[in-house]
Amino acid sequence: MGNVPLKRDHALQSLSKEHHFALLLCWEIRRWMEADVDCVKIGGYLTQMWIQQLDAHFLVEEKYVFSILGAQHPHVRKAAAGHRALRRLFQSREFTPKVVVAIEETLEKHVRFEERVIFPAVRQAATEQQLKELLEAHEAPADEVPWETNID
Repeated sequence: MGNVPLKRDHALQSLSKEHHFALLLCWEIRRWMEADVDCVKIGGYLTQMWIQQLDAHFLVEEKYVFSILGAQHPHVRKAAAGHRALRRLFQSREFTPKVVVAIEETLEKHVRFEERVIFPAVRQAATEQQLKELLEAHEAPADEVPWETNID
């Protein structure tokens, strides 16, 4: 059957685009680690990604997406636990190789879970009003954060 792209409701498209940015970030982290880029520089970039994109992304998901399924839904509990783990990693005081690799691995698994499990469940469960509220809250994806932001 192959990998067929998942159809997204218009209200979820900007979040999916940010998920695409996150997967690109994971790819970049792997590339940087293979090239022995200084983890302090990588950490500076990751901090900017957190501040400029990921923190707000998580808040939108928690308020508008997870609430559609309910806080006690097992998929929501797993996704919320992923958010907590990623918050801790992105807010690390020291970006060691172990922390950077943990961010890459955790973020990739988390994004794929949301895209393959959470979003399809939300599409089935959401009312038109809930999707409208989500779209109004997050109509456009955040801009990508250029790597050069942290190179002096």
